[in-house]
Amino acid sequence: MAKKPSTKPKDYSIKATGDYDCIFAYRQRPTSDAEIERIADEVVYYFDTNEDAYNIRAYLRKKRLSFQTFLDYAARSQKLRDAYAWAKMVIAERRERGGLTGKLNASIVLTSQRIYDEDYVNKDNEIAALKTKIADAGKPNYVITEIEMPKAEETKEVADKKDRDEKRKTLS
Repeated sequence: MAKKPSTKPKDYSIKATGDYDCIFAYRQRPTSDAEIERIADEVVYYFDTNEDAYNIRAYLRKKRLSFQTFLDYAARSQKLRDAYAWAKMVIAERRERGGLTGKLNASIVLTSQRIYDEDYVNKDNEIAALKTKIADAGKPNYVITEIEMPKAEETKEVADKKDRDEKRKTLS
């Protein structure tokens, strides 16, 4: 007797666990805590020795890790979170120095610096709070760019000087 074909469709979907070796081959395997700690050590070493690395994705491309997988690993390991924070600090300093010395385009560095440096985020929040405070006060904040000055002939000082000059002419 022949086996009846199954009407249930086969499940060909990939079960994404976030733990795979290579985003290009998609070979899935569990990643151990020791391997994640090794990645943390590599992150610190990579950004300590590679002066031309200006973002974390440079390291991830070299390791063939997706950014989401890296964040999943960081959620599992305090050591990797600390290494990531340290790398962001190094990147922020490197980018700021590059913008100040002219090695990097300063306007591009300024727009993206908030990703790497909390000081920029805090300053933006402080400015936003001040703007909100001014708006909540209900007082308009105007800046006067032009002041209309009276003509010299219309001022009291000029009139007094003209009177003195006329008196001197009549006395002489």
